[in-house]
Amino acid sequence: MNINMKTICATLAAVATLTACETAEVNTPQPTYDRYIDARNDAAGISAGTQALPTNDSVTMNGAYEIVSADLLGTNTIVGEMRMTADFGNETVDGTMHNNYIDMNGSASKLTGEVAFSGNIIDGTSMKAHGDGILTTVADDDYDMFVDLEGAFGNSTANGVNITNGELSGNIDVLNDDASILYDVMSSSDFAVAECIQTTATQICRP
Repeated sequence: MNINMKTICATLAAVATLTACETAEVNTPQPTYDRYIDARNDAAGISAGTQALPTNDSVTMNGAYEIVSADLLGTNTIVGEMRMTADFGNETVDGTMHNNYIDMNGSASKLTGEVAFSGNIIDGTSMKAHGDGILTTVADDDYDMFVDLEGAFGNSTANGVNITNGELSGNIDVLNDDASILYDVMSSSDFAVAECIQTTATQICRP
């Protein structure tokens, strides 16, 4: 799966099926949403390369993610930034899904909270991790997130260590008036992260 950001780009219809989203005001702190846009655009530019992957180094990667759930959000998506630290020496990964939003055709409603995840590096070339956390809407509904992450590491002379074909699966349990409803994360949900490296002109990706 190539996360080319055509699904993350704001080409989505602006109709939400979740009542909490329909009644909540659009609440977009512009500087932080712009930061997500920057991370999304940087992730879109990640490309594969031929450098060997690290064997003992620890690298921190930054990028973006998108969660699709038609039953939960209609044509809207949950999006945000992702930070992942890959410790190749200890064969572990950990990180957060943060600066989160419900994306509605380019406008967004802020979700407070973050999802922390951790897992393992497999054979030095791929990763699997699990994360959970609660994201809260502006209407004070809680999205109890249970997500599994899986992806393959690539390397590039331009971008350092990266994951360009990450996949998200799992479910979201909506806690509203003491009712719990389970929604699956659809298979088209993606993430992309890359190690930030400094070039003579600019920083490839942003923390």
